[in-house]
Amino acid sequence: MNSIKYDIITYENDGLLKHPNQDVTTLNGNTQKTYDEYFKNLDRIDWRKYEDKYLFVIHLNHYEFAQTKLEKIQTKSKYEKLKQDFLSNRCRIIIYIKDCGAFEDFENFIENSIFNNKNLIIIDMTGLILKSKIKSQIVCLNLFPVSNPEVSKAWTDRKLLYRMFERTYGFKKQFYFTTFNNVIKKHRVHLHSFLQKNNLLEKGICSFFSKYSLKRLQRTMNDWNLEFSSEDKPHSDDSFLNFDVSSDEFVWNGVFNYGAYFSSYFDIITETKFTYGDGFGDRMLMFTEKTWRPILLFSPFICLAQKGHLEKLKNYGFKTFHPLIDESYDNEKDEDKRLKMIMIEIQKLCDMSPKQIHEFYWSQRDTLIHNFNHYFEFVNNNCSLLYKKVYDIWRDLNEDN
Repeated sequence: MNSIKYDIITYENDGLLKHPNQDVTTLNGNTQKTYDEYFKNLDRIDWRKYEDKYLFVIHLNHYEFAQTKLEKIQTKSKYEKLKQDFLSNRCRIIIYIKDCGAFEDFENFIENSIFNNKNLIIIDMTGLILKSKIKSQIVCLNLFPVSNPEVSKAWTDRKLLYRMFERTYGFKKQFYFTTFNNVIKKHRVHLHSFLQKNNLLEKGICSFFSKYSLKRLQRTMNDWNLEFSSEDKPHSDDSFLNFDVSSDEFVWNGVFNYGAYFSSYFDIITETKFTYGDGFGDRMLMFTEKTWRPILLFSPFICLAQKGHLEKLKNYGFKTFHPLIDESYDNEKDEDKRLKMIMIEIQKLCDMSPKQIHEFYWSQRDTLIHNFNHYFEFVNNNCSLLYKKVYDIWRDLNEDN
């Protein structure tokens, strides 16, 4: 078949139709072969002048940005040729979504626009869309691990991470848990309040609102009708140093604090989403670096996430920690009940003696090693599926009369 003809718009505007993250090499030998097979022939074209069939790729962070771009394509005169190419089957538009966003708003837009047909393909690299009412093709491939540079670095650190894990055997860890909660979310506020009221903060490494000033935190709490205590103090154990807690300056927490994970026995994951609200409805699960960090750093975990989060991880081939941790909370639809069930499990682990928590951790050695190794296989498989999907879209476009 002839080489893939494409044009592309990306957040970084690098003009590449290749791997989701060009900065970090994440491919193993098998995936590299797949990459070479499907993308050895790529020709960048200018869609404004090109008269044959082509792919138009939009690679953006959020559904909001993609919707804005499609609205412009649908209404602005400068995109008239692209719109007509799309409608006449000379062009297929592929949207890469790196970091979710307001899917329901995007879905409603697509349903009532020219884009609700087979020539629009959505490739979501973070969310798992459970159901949708739009006709466009939706492909969910969890590639957030390779679209996040810090998570990707685990590939180059793989042998080092494994050696660090093995060499901690026999050493008492200083803390029971880690939990990182810089960005204020309701479930993170409830978790911090629980840890504070039960005198558990001293047992763990806990970050809390270091991305916000005290004034902004209080305003956010008031907006949500949540209790704000003057005893709440910022922690920034998982981010770059920011000593000015009066500032609203952004502190990025997408990095790995290796020392924290290897100094603790379990991780309390607080995923981006805990409820079905915020534009998600009951249609999407979201997996970000917060889930992948403990897997890559050999940590058992309890997960404050949406219902079914752990079940999907198991479907992906990862192992969790039942029955030593009662994970029935993952099946609970009622968010208040699910939160209370999670708190009970956190308390159980924190009530263990130092000897018991150490034995708990090392009893999970095989599971931790399995998850670590499976992560790389999982990402490689998804990379292969991504490459194959793009190639198949190109093939189908050429075969479709």
